[in-house]
Amino acid sequence: MIFSQHGVYFFSIGKYYIYYRYNSERVIIKGKAKCNMETSGIAHKKGVMDTIKSWVAHNRQVWLTLYVPAYLIVFCLLQARQVPVRTVHFAFDYRIPFCEYFIIPYCAWYFLLIGVGLYTLLKDKTSFIKYMLFMMIGYTACMLVYWVYPIAQDLRPAVFPRDNFCSRLVGLIYSMDPPFNILPSMHVVGSFMCAAAVANCPTVKRTGSKVLVSLLAVVISISTVFVKQHSVLDTVAAFALSIIIFFILYAPWGKAKRERISPPAQRNWLIGGIAGFAVSVLCIKFTLENLPL
Repeated sequence: MIFSQHGVYFFSIGKYYIYYRYNSERVIIKGKAKCNMETSGIAHKKGVMDTIKSWVAHNRQVWLTLYVPAYLIVFCLLQARQVPVRTVHFAFDYRIPFCEYFIIPYCAWYFLLIGVGLYTLLKDKTSFIKYMLFMMIGYTACMLVYWVYPIAQDLRPAVFPRDNFCSRLVGLIYSMDPPFNILPSMHVVGSFMCAAAVANCPTVKRTGSKVLVSLLAVVISISTVFVKQHSVLDTVAAFALSIIIFFILYAPWGKAKRERISPPAQRNWLIGGIAGFAVSVLCIKFTLENLPL
């Protein structure tokens, strides 16, 4: 343990305390022994490294985060490649007005992912593992679609209706994120992932916190179509994918788990999953039938 008081740094080692001042050459160990500051500093650095190694050894799930840089590299390569893309036209998209203010929840998505990831990493091992598995399955599935069937959209406004901070922020996002490789929407998958992780995390006791994250996930998903980053089809496809992953990771598989959930809850799970999947399939079918050949 290390702490400081009045310019003096203390290191606790068992029942002894090592302390020194900045302008002191000697370090006294409670009258038992003496050493110089250089040796003490090396011991402190070694202690910090040992603490980090010990924490990683007891929290091996942290290695799952290596997927994040791998995903970012692959996604950037997919964005940079020059291949023919198919433009998706969905009639309802043109009825949705552009609203630059939705860029605020759109950008809040990045903080939501980091916040939920750090919370589950530090608070609950199982929740973090499921959070990362959701990301690994969902984002990998998205990138496979981007690679096999790249889709673009032309919904972005040529001129912003207003000149303000949010409009300039939208312009910055547009300049960094080309309008292709958009189906399914990673923003929607990531939002659903965070809501599912918080809703099923045993250390989150307050219902209000779960509802707040779920509402934020919904607003973020809606924001993708209002800032014209995604088509309605992208969000629907992402929702369908998220439902499937959710059932794989969080559904009460096995008799012991099913017995802890009431029959009405099981019925609602089943109806919600079937309805969401059916609506998604119908929307995708309708859109593909109206795509120009």
